[in-house]
Amino acid sequence: MKKGFIFALISSVLLTASVQAKSSDESISVFYRNIKLNINSEATDLFDASGNYIEPFLYNNTTYLPLRAVAQALDMSVSWDAKTYSVGLTSGNSASETPAGEKNPLPEGAVDINVSYRDVSVKLDDKTLDLKNANGETVEPFLYNNTVYLPLRNIAEATSSDVAWDGETSTISITSISPVSTTAPYDTEATSDWTKEEASEYGYQVDFTTYADKNYAYICGYTGEHTDILIPAKIDSKVTYLLGESTSERRKVFEGNEYAQTVTFETGVKIGSYHNFFRSCKNLRAVYNLPDAKGGAAAFSGCNNLEYISNVPELLTHLNSFIPQNTKITSFDVIPATVTTLDSAFSGCINLTGDIQCLATNINSAKNTFNKTEKPITIYVPYPSLSYDTLSTSELPENITLEKTENRIAYLPKELYIATDVPITLYNDAIAPLYADKTFCWTCEIGTQINKGFSITADETKVGEYPISVEISDGDTILYTAKSTVKIVSSRSMSKTISVATLGQNTTMGKDTWLKTVEMYTERVAFRGTRSSKHEARSGFTTASFLENFEYDKDSYGIDKKNPFFNPATGAFDWNYYKNYVDFNVNAVLFFLPPSETPEQDLITMIDSIRADSANTPIFIASPQYRHGASKTLDSSYFSYMLILDELQEKYDNLYLIPTALTYDRSTNFNPKSKTLPNEEGFAQIGRTMFSTFACYLQ
Repeated sequence: MKKGFIFALISSVLLTASVQAKSSDESISVFYRNIKLNINSEATDLFDASGNYIEPFLYNNTTYLPLRAVAQALDMSVSWDAKTYSVGLTSGNSASETPAGEKNPLPEGAVDINVSYRDVSVKLDDKTLDLKNANGETVEPFLYNNTVYLPLRNIAEATSSDVAWDGETSTISITSISPVSTTAPYDTEATSDWTKEEASEYGYQVDFTTYADKNYAYICGYTGEHTDILIPAKIDSKVTYLLGESTSERRKVFEGNEYAQTVTFETGVKIGSYHNFFRSCKNLRAVYNLPDAKGGAAAFSGCNNLEYISNVPELLTHLNSFIPQNTKITSFDVIPATVTTLDSAFSGCINLTGDIQCLATNINSAKNTFNKTEKPITIYVPYPSLSYDTLSTSELPENITLEKTENRIAYLPKELYIATDVPITLYNDAIAPLYADKTFCWTCEIGTQINKGFSITADETKVGEYPISVEISDGDTILYTAKSTVKIVSSRSMSKTISVATLGQNTTMGKDTWLKTVEMYTERVAFRGTRSSKHEARSGFTTASFLENFEYDKDSYGIDKKNPFFNPATGAFDWNYYKNYVDFNVNAVLFFLPPSETPEQDLITMIDSIRADSANTPIFIASPQYRHGASKTLDSSYFSYMLILDELQEKYDNLYLIPTALTYDRSTNFNPKSKTLPNEEGFAQIGRTMFSTFACYLQ
């Protein structure tokens, strides 16, 4: 008989009555029906320590098995502490041999037996099991003929074997399952390029037309019978793309697949959404290298054997129902920063335990998040934050513990450049957008605190560095303190010149642009571009837009409609290609764009391309201004983007962050028609901040 080192038993019938902890002897009526047992596909008979044949029976419509005999049949060692009435199970250890006597099945029918309740406890690998039935009520094992009997379900909760019940033949089949591996069966770093024929033979239905403009090979169906599914990086030299949707036949690529046990994504696969993606894949046990994507509702709904997810997509906004009612999953490491909803996210995950790091700060709903969880779970939540407020006021079960972690609710750049004779104001509602209604106390040797923030204007006698800090309080409670250094630079001692290509969007294209303000202060900065106003802005673009092959047809300006940064030979953003493409000289670049879905990754792609051409090319990144009347979600997104830009500045030399978002008064200086673009004074504020940073580089 084959044997495994970890086992589980799942009862075909659930316990309907609970037994309170007690110490008594009772007579109970049980039902024998000649229940047979198969372990790892082999018929198995059970014997007690004295070699007496024992068999399962039904009590209160629940199947009971002798614990020691089953555990030893599954190659587990079993110990008994008579003083404490404690059974100790140890997985992975060879069990002692059990003597086998003569098989003497009892006739089918009801039998009255005398059992003893002694508040028996069961430990698996030194951890005491919390024995409950399906309704959450305590269940107590009992002793019969000096053998501990336990309901199937309770053993199943702490192990990982499969049990099947055949009612016609009264047979329980137990199959040992090894713990799922945390290592993928394929190389997740691979970037395979399959032919159309290879993809079709594997079982994929591929659409090369729907997303041809993005150069995607769209997998819209799967008919294969592989247990370990591989999703290649490319098909026919096009990026592999999958899409899960809430209402579409196309979501059924993997939905309901009965063969899949693991799914591995190669690096580079693109995902549109995880809605219903693996819905009802009942045998799915592990997923490796999940790509980033938004959405996620019911992504793993019905995947009741799912044990492991190697990484949770960082772009998920709704974690609700991501792994609903999953009884096998034991850990979930991180709640991504982009999550805003946790409703029912971990509902029914009865085996979930351990620590969960919550990176999200803007969770606004957490109804039934941990409903029916049972084991101890500690959530580390940023404080202060909307997430902490939401979770702390939710009705959390007693097994949930909230712990505070430091939350960076206010942002000041490591260095703030201000040119002499240029007025700059730092606005409270941009420094800490979600806490603008709190009390701000500024400290700096130069400058003045005003109602909206802190204003600085310095002359040539003040050139130098000055520490600055802002303390944010709620009543007597100090919520956060942000610190920085103000660097006053001379407007009169610049010696360099630069020619700047500006990649932007609507703000860059504005009629009363910040360009005029910069040009008013200096002639040492020249702006270049294929557009009519000497820039590379496109309405509504983000950083990701310039990485794709586009044709911009909203106007006829520029050399042509194509992306001048996209090299068709390499299919990628190429700074050297751009310089050869245009008929003017550029030796610097300015990014003035809102965040994409993957802003850090997209910016790094661009920066690395520029650095490959020249290690000394100065790169300026302006933080996009907050919008008038923006929602908390959008404010939080822009704030997070500034933190990403701040981290990028640490990774690269000759990279300058221009914090225009902090120095623009969105409450007053916005265009009343659009409410998203600045008015003339708003553009002037942005321009003054731009010039101050340029002046630092031009010294």
